[in-house]
Amino acid sequence: MTCACAVLLSTALDGCLPKKSGKDDAELQEMIDKAAEKKVAELEKEREIQEKLDRAEAIIAADEAKKAQAKKKPAQTSTVVVDVPGTRFAHVIREGGYTNARSGPGTGYAIMNKVKDGSPILYSGRLVRNGWVQVYDTRGNYLGYMSANKIVP
Repeated sequence: MTCACAVLLSTALDGCLPKKSGKDDAELQEMIDKAAEKKVAELEKEREIQEKLDRAEAIIAADEAKKAQAKKKPAQTSTVVVDVPGTRFAHVIREGGYTNARSGPGTGYAIMNKVKDGSPILYSGRLVRNGWVQVYDTRGNYLGYMSANKIVP
């Protein structure tokens, strides 16, 4: 296109296109600023809602953990302790299952009974070879030998 054509085209289109003024630019900027403020407010509200949801989920998780811990604790049962001469009251250490009571003072002896961990027991106050003691249930029934480090007075 030659220069003359460009000038002619420019002159012809001059009346067709609206002219921009400084006022139009200010209005456009104001609209952009308002839209940006609105978006920032929406994002802030979403962030606050997400924080509330996160706190609620943390509270629920902590509550469920407490309930799970309460289920792991052995049920409180009333026990009648029978007085077996020379015995003391104790509990089997909680290790998540059972502790073996054996026919003799050592792991080489046969298992006579499996005592649930956390159970109340009676034990002889006299250590037998290698730290083993004789244990009884709370009714005085003989259970066998158990390592002394498996019981807590």
